[in-house]
Amino acid sequence: CFTVTIPVKWIPGALVWSALKQDRQVSFTELLGMGLAIGTLLALLSSQIFRATPLGVYSWVVPFLISTFYTLYSWIQNRNETPPEKFKLPKKRLAKSFAPPMFFGIVQLSVWWRWHPLEWAGWWKYNVDVPYFESYSNSLALLGTTQNLMGSISDTRYHWFAYAWVGSLTNSLQIDSFVVLTRLLPIIAMVSGAIIAHSWALAKTGSYWAAGLASSVIIIGPGLSIGSFVMLRSPSSAFSVAIVTGK
Repeated sequence: CFTVTIPVKWIPGALVWSALKQDRQVSFTELLGMGLAIGTLLALLSSQIFRATPLGVYSWVVPFLISTFYTLYSWIQNRNETPPEKFKLPKKRLAKSFAPPMFFGIVQLSVWWRWHPLEWAGWWKYNVDVPYFESYSNSLALLGTTQNLMGSISDTRYHWFAYAWVGSLTNSLQIDSFVVLTRLLPIIAMVSGAIIAHSWALAKTGSYWAAGLASSVIIIGPGLSIGSFVMLRSPSSAFSVAIVTGK
């Protein structure tokens, strides 16, 4: 069920990016990548701003609800106007350029998931930081940054922007522990980062091979430079990849 969260996060982000780039036509890949990056950030901010309201753990959905009503209102206002041009996707060239980053991403994810099974296999199976990140995420989702489940007198502001997002999804959707942290977050981080890098390189060079190389660098570059699987070992680093790349 957690896959439903991807379009729920993407739609608000895509609408914001389209509004910011009205002076030019935005490619489908750019809209997809930036939509995921901005939408995830909006969901995070909403989950923390409205955490103490009656919306509680469901407050991350607020941007989606606002964007849905806005889209419906805009459609009613402009339904008689000429529809915009459809995206033209060169499917074969896109598929070839995305093949290398997809391959490297799947290899990394498959190994990471094997190291972190969702069924009990003993704590030794997990990277030492993962149980801490899961507990920290739930603490931020329930108590915010001013309290801590692991120590009531301690503030918790360590990379809170990434872990609060993990905790809010886990609690609102009643998902089993470690699913969002080790499954959903890496997928969104890798996909959005790779797509943004791809669209940026394609716009600058016009070459699909250069775009494929740029997105591959996003997937494997951090691990080659400062340690293997850094995109997966550090959720906060993974979360920030798309946001930083989008700038």
